[in-house]
Amino acid sequence: MTFSPYTLSGHQFTGGGVDLTPNQGFTFSAMYGRLLKAIEPIEDERAIVSYKRMGYGFKTVYEQDKYTVGISTFYATDKENSINMNPDEEGVLPKENLVIGIECSVEISKDFELKAEYASTAITQDTRAKETSSGKKGILGSFFNNRSSTEYYNAYKVGLKYSFYQATLGVDYERVDPGYETLGAYFFNNDFENITINMARPLFDNKVNLNFNVGFQRDDLEDQKANPTSRFIGAVNATYNPTERLSFTGSYSNFSTYTNVRANQFDDINDDNLLVNATDTLNYKQVSQNANLNINYVLSSTKTKKENLNLNYNVSDITNEQGGIVRIRDTSIFHNLAAFYTIIFTELNLNISPAVNGTYNSIGLEDATTWGPTLSVNKGFF
Repeated sequence: MTFSPYTLSGHQFTGGGVDLTPNQGFTFSAMYGRLLKAIEPIEDERAIVSYKRMGYGFKTVYEQDKYTVGISTFYATDKENSINMNPDEEGVLPKENLVIGIECSVEISKDFELKAEYASTAITQDTRAKETSSGKKGILGSFFNNRSSTEYYNAYKVGLKYSFYQATLGVDYERVDPGYETLGAYFFNNDFENITINMARPLFDNKVNLNFNVGFQRDDLEDQKANPTSRFIGAVNATYNPTERLSFTGSYSNFSTYTNVRANQFDDINDDNLLVNATDTLNYKQVSQNANLNINYVLSSTKTKKENLNLNYNVSDITNEQGGIVRIRDTSIFHNLAAFYTIIFTELNLNISPAVNGTYNSIGLEDATTWGPTLSVNKGFF
């Protein structure tokens, strides 16, 4: 289940969840279960030691024509006695986390819409630490069991969308504090700030739809990293429907990451050959490009049966550039081609889709090719 990118975001659990959508404008979601099972330390180094982690949360949203308001909260804690080990030796500490998120949107006028989201997390890195009243921060300070290892962080996201002549133009701003973490997600990016601009517009009597976005991102918000980075992102998506049976979809994205490595000033000062070995900074840039083309053709369509033929091609390219030089071993490219045939028996709620998939991958001086068939069967009941 997913409440928000900042609270509960797709973390699997063994338990139960519910989504309710009554007719009064409210939606309600809740979950409870085990997020991680207890895994004892064993000789196999590949095993990931973990405490038994239990969690629960809920989300409710109230939606009207002109505005939407929602709140979500998530809590998780590790059971200290669930495994037999010394946490300090294994480097695995029992944690506790409480996070709350607030989201809203309002239609300022017929053409303007404002969206905002705020999240605050309180996470204890070691539940064995002593309780203390100092260091409490934000709205969670009064609700969370504060300890000396407890940390508080915030995340913000604001977006404004303007509609005109069948087009939409948007501006988004997002900021996530360094160290922001939630136990409701497997991985979380933090310590970044970005600004993005996006636009979408239909063309040629709605046969073509275009949308793109560009943005700039930077990290090291508190100026603590030795190697701060900045990133430029650009993406474009297009859809073309020449006939009712045939459709084309294409996309392209380009991510550029720039790293400025700060030199060790102590080594520079004590370098007796500074003019020869001078190196104030080391410029490092990583560029990844991804392009996709999808062609779909409807072979037949009746009340009882539908047949589709789909062809998909994707290429991804990653290049590492250091000091303005790209070495052969620092490039990789990945090609994927797939052909699908799908038959849908409408009255039976049955889909059958055989396919052939092939990939070609080149990393540095290494090449690899993989291909094979797949078969997918989907049946709905009740």
